[in-house]
Order: sequence, then structure tokens, then C-alpha cells
Amino acid sequence: MTTGYEVFKASDVPPDVKSNGRVSWYLVNPSRCGVNAFALNLHVTQPRGMGPAHVHEDASETFLFIEGRAKMTIGDEEFVCGPDTVAHVRSGVSHGFDNVGESELKFITIFDPPLPMHR
Repeated sequence: MTTGYEVFKASDVPPDVKSNGRVSWYLVNPSRCGVNAFALNLHVTQPRGMGPAHVHEDASETFLFIEGRAKMTIGDEEFVCGPDTVAHVRSGVSHGFDNVGESELKFITIFDPPLPMHR
């Protein structure tokens, strides 16, 4: 990291394959790029796959949906999210999603600050 920049393909980063139909790539974070202010991840979820409801006590999470269709639950509310939809979840708020489409759901998450798993 002596150059002051990083250029790479997301597909060159080792994936984290989860049991709920989702694959994640941890792209920009303290351990990979030396960025301490945030973490940026790419996720692909198969039809009927999901991210179970959970809470981040010490970090906000922002979602940018690129492809597919999700039903996202934030607190007690549900939202249908498709391409170009942004959802920002503040720390301490429960959130989760289901891929309700017939195709892969692709989205980016940004954590502020990075979670311990990103370090």
C-alpha cells in the first residue's frame, strides 16, 4: 500500500460464502486497504436467500441495491428495494432482508465505522 491507492477486481477478493444463500466480498476495510473510517462490501444473494434480522450497536450500515429485488425490514417497517434504492440504518436499529425476486440480488453495504470483522 505504498502507492496511496488500490485498484482491483471484486472477483479477485476471496468470497465469504454464507449458508443463507449469500456470498460476500469484503472489499475496502482496515485490513485490506488501510481505510479506518468505513468498510465497503459487495453481496450477492440467491433467490429466496436472506440476511437475518440483526443489530449493529456501534456502526451504521448503508445499502445500495444494484440488481434484483429485496424486502427489507428496518425496525417494524418493511420496504421493497430494487436497483438504485438506498437504505441507511443507524446503529442500534434492527434490520434484515429477503431476496423476493426471481434472480440474484446484488448490493453494496457501507459500514461506518468498520465492524470488528472488517479489521
